[in-house]
Amino acid sequence: MDAQLEQRLRRMLDEHEIERLIKGYGRAIDRADPAELAAIFHPDAVEHHGTFEGPASGYVDYAINTALPRYDTTSHYLTNCVIDVDGDVASAETYLLAAHLRHDDAGNRYLDLMNSRLIDKLERRAGAWRIVERTVVQDWDKTEKLEQVEKWQGVFVRGERGTGDLSYAVRAATTAR
Repeated sequence: MDAQLEQRLRRMLDEHEIERLIKGYGRAIDRADPAELAAIFHPDAVEHHGTFEGPASGYVDYAINTALPRYDTTSHYLTNCVIDVDGDVASAETYLLAAHLRHDDAGNRYLDLMNSRLIDKLERRAGAWRIVERTVVQDWDKTEKLEQVEKWQGVFVRGERGTGDLSYAVRAATTAR
């Protein structure tokens, strides 16, 4: 294989590994999985996430034990992802639409929507890409009161936080092969 083709393939593999890592955030946060969430960061990583500023390890604890319990459920949709790689360092900008369902003390249900971008600095260490610094840039947000909720309850398999979610069993069966 010629050197130019090898270099292009290396870049494609790097970009694929980085995008898979970044998109793993959505699953980790929505399933409230602290191990998966911690695995996207290097141990010395820093997180700038609105109300949280500090080490990513502290963010994992904050997200799982403080932020997520405020909501009945969350869905984080990570879409457009532009990645630049230079050797063992990279940067990425990823669009994120976050939907958070919550209720108040009177039982009213609300949908909080936030469109933001994840601005990541990444490094490959010991052969593994991880985030070293993440900044969440908010572009817009909206809250609306929901009149009808759970229209399809009982029709579809219900998602849940934690390892009881169907996705864990399916992934475990796939990786056991």
